[in-house]
Amino acid sequence: EEEGTLLYNSINKSLIYIKTNPNEMEEFINNITEDGKNYLKDNLFLKDEKIPEKKIVNTFINTSKYSSKSLSFIIYLNYNCNLKCVYCYENKIKEQKVMDREIIDEVIKFIKKVIVERNPEEVEMCFIGGEPLLYVNKIETIISRVTTGFNNIVFYKSIITNGTLLNANNVKKIIELKIDLVQVTLDGPKII
Repeated sequence: EEEGTLLYNSINKSLIYIKTNPNEMEEFINNITEDGKNYLKDNLFLKDEKIPEKKIVNTFINTSKYSSKSLSFIIYLNYNCNLKCVYCYENKIKEQKVMDREIIDEVIKFIKKVIVERNPEEVEMCFIGGEPLLYVNKIETIISRVTTGFNNIVFYKSIITNGTLLNANNVKKIIELKIDLVQVTLDGPKII
């Protein structure tokens, strides 16, 4: 099997396969033809020195913000966490609030209303918190109730977690819920 490298562009969601070992990418880029470099620049895999990076990012943000094709919701489930990292702003919050049933109902109602109004092709729901995996049942409720009745929409679901609660039960539930992305934050002392 020939080894290669997959490049993913998170700005335009492009994916490209290059038949080059990841350790040899710099050499590959230095020796690529001008047409090849232009292709990679046009598809935002290589930075074009003539176009400021900030302009590209702002264009993407504005295009996404005003696009009717996709919607993105960041769902803040709770303020509490199973860790007490000294640098975390959440430690300063006195009330460790958690989304209750009434708030969950309002969030679901709001998301469904926006979906009906905007009629997007795709919807992203990102669950964050304190630590969202403390409340997997709430994630399940929101996902199942929001996605019901929208068969023509692609739903992307993600969780940002500290990873300490990625046990067998939670991993099984993440798989059942078809969570597309689990982002584990790596925070802590330098020795970690």
